[in-house]
Amino acid sequence: MQSSSFSVGELTRIIPNCITKAKSERRRQFVGDQLDDCKDMSSLFYLLPFQK
Repeated sequence: MQSSSFSVGELTRIIPNCITKAKSERRRQFVGDQLDDCKDMSSLFYLLPFQK
């Protein structure tokens, strides 16, 4: 997990260090905070860096 924040008063966000794919959106990969754009969270699977 990585933590990131900006000095403009935004909240700190925890971002997983992985690539995430959804079965409903087969061709799209989500990295970091792009996971917020995913429409179907029920069928996610993760590719972790130590699994390669």
